[in-house]
Amino acid sequence: MKSLLTTLVSLLSLTTALPLISSDSSASQPIPAYSFLSSGSNSKVAGRLFNIDGKVEYFAGTNAWWLAHLSSNSDVDTPLSQMAATGFKIVRVWGFGDANTPPPSTNTDPNLVYFQILDSTGAYTNFGADGLQRLDYVVHAASKYGLKLVLNFVNNWVDYGGMQPIPTLSIVPQHLFTPTPPAKNFTRTISKPTSPAIVPAPAIFAWELGN
Repeated sequence: MKSLLTTLVSLLSLTTALPLISSDSSASQPIPAYSFLSSGSNSKVAGRLFNIDGKVEYFAGTNAWWLAHLSSNSDVDTPLSQMAATGFKIVRVWGFGDANTPPPSTNTDPNLVYFQILDSTGAYTNFGADGLQRLDYVVHAASKYGLKLVLNFVNNWVDYGGMQPIPTLSIVPQHLFTPTPPAKNFTRTISKPTSPAIVPAPAIFAWELGN
């Protein structure tokens, strides 16, 4: 099974000017370091409410955008367990983390996580322990605590990448990002995920196109 969030980050680069190093083929997707637990069921719309694991109502949620950028599993488990104990059901987490250059070899920040390098030569996905494995663990842990995730694909601002690198590398101004054909193709693509691992993951409540 592919890494659940491998395709997510790769799809951020689907513009005509950004060739992908990582394809959507199984051969290029490493086996995820953490399992995606199968407890619970996929969330559904129930009129004006939501059906989560057979329960139809309004559900309380919270924002924890930073979770996938923590290097320690225990640092992820602690807030998620507290959220579950508080009664929250839905957690919004950033599913992006772009950089223009890798961290320097002298880096001492244990939480300097990045999912993708974007530069003038293309997009390079980080499948390592300081990359998508962190996002995979968040999905794993959310399942463990019975929580559902809202994952967004890109930030409107420059923090952790944002939309700016894509228009910049595509020679398209940021304010024209949405109307451009590459951006439209990008939006259509990420709104219809192609990874077989994405659809059945019960921990995923929703996908957010942008922050």
